[in-house]
Amino acid sequence: MSIEDDFAEFRRVAGGEIAKLREENAELRAHAERVGEANDRLAVENAALRKDKERLDWLETQDCWIGVYGEYDINARICAGGSHSQRIRSAVDAARKEAQP
Repeated sequence: MSIEDDFAEFRRVAGGEIAKLREENAELRAHAERVGEANDRLAVENAALRKDKERLDWLETQDCWIGVYGEYDINARICAGGSHSQRIRSAVDAARKEAQP
């Protein structure tokens, strides 16, 4: 086997390895993008959960205040779920704003 044959074999093998590495790199970039998108969604969800926690913390500071704000029973936060949860959040936000000095 000549040096030219060895070099040609090396180029063939190296070319195959380079192609595999390029494919792996593309897969890793796609995965990183998906992870980044998932992180962005989680950051938005976390921000919403923090706001909900702030609402609940505020309610706890009201000496177990139970009352009705408009047509929404603020105390209904205990069973707040489904379609009423956003209205309850809004009612809590309005009550918090009204209570500010």
